Amino acid sequence: MPRVRILDAIRFTSYEHKPGDLVDLPGDIAATWCHNGLAELVRSDRAEAPEASEPAQETTATKSRASRARKSD
Repeated sequence: MPRVRILDAIRFTSYEHKPGDLVDLPGDIAATWCHNGLAELVRSDRAEAPEASEPAQETTATKSRASRARKSD
């Protein structure tokens, strides 16, 4: 479920949301509310920077033993 921040007061019989409230909504409702300016999508997951992940081990390309054996024949 996407999380949205309410921008404008929304009141229904079963619930009420005030501006600034964070609410988890089903995707279709979140899309409609964002499209109509009632809410904005909140991205809670931070993207991981490439520097933060472990560096890949460096390797050097070498010829296989089979190709070295063929050249020496």
